Amino acid sequence: MKRILTLFTIMVLSVGMVCAQTKGTQRKQTTTSRSKTTAKRNTTRSTTANGSSAAKAAPASPQHLVSGSVDGHDYVIIGGIKWATMNVGAKTIAGSYNTCCGDYFAWSETKPRYTSKKHSGDGATFGGWVSGHNQGYSDSDRPSYTSDILDSEGNMKLDASHDAATQNWGSNWRMPTHDDFLKLNDACYVSNSWMVSGPEGTTSTTDKGIYWCTNYNGVAGLLFSDGENQIFFPATSHALNQSLSNVGLSCFYWTSSRLFGDESCASSMNFYMGTGFSNGASQYFGCSVRAVVAE
Repeated sequence: MKRILTLFTIMVLSVGMVCAQTKGTQRKQTTTSRSKTTAKRNTTRSTTANGSSAAKAAPASPQHLVSGSVDGHDYVIIGGIKWATMNVGAKTIAGSYNTCCGDYFAWSETKPRYTSKKHSGDGATFGGWVSGHNQGYSDSDRPSYTSDILDSEGNMKLDASHDAATQNWGSNWRMPTHDDFLKLNDACYVSNSWMVSGPEGTTSTTDKGIYWCTNYNGVAGLLFSDGENQIFFPATSHALNQSLSNVGLSCFYWTSSRLFGDESCASSMNFYMGTGFSNGASQYFGCSVRAVVAE
């Protein structure tokens, strides 16, 4: 097992927010600063490459735990939030990128811009484009959404009609806010988290931490464990223009919160293998959505 190099610094509000402002290149980023912080999350979390702690041996196959179900969709409770076990549009938790990635949405949009997609290797091919979105997820086709609704941190928030989780799964589900991801991090963070690899590699639910799994029942992604429950986020990457690449190497998951002080970006949980976490993406990016129960 190898130690994960960078932990959940994305979710600490005192860290500069990173928003990808990309034109033709997926990882050119600009950093915006944020003045609002909370005392509770005012310290950057990190690890070093050295250390002698060891995680417990990984079992032979993943353990898919379920706390309950709402409208036919399973959830697990971590950090007081009921997280869906699968992405919106997905058919499985893992197993194959074709079935576990689900749909890709521009922020504030509730339907994919493509008519079909098929994953292959670290990318996917799109079968066609919805009328009005012939350039795919392009800088020239930015969403235009404004709202007076605010989340718990004072960020502009999507209303129900622009919430991909609500519109696809019903009113009992919603997209997570930035604060919801913070709570997920707080519930699972420990000083030493580990990268787990190997056939169907995963971590026991008795091992609290945030893990990068290179082969979680056939796919790569992030595993969050609070020591009792766990949730897996496939490495879905993000769609840009008319292409999708880096599947299995990076994660991009939307929140319903717009980045504070930046009208062109929205908050998202991003992770690059070997680089670490960042927060925020241009609103025209095609990113995954993991729903939470609306309570």
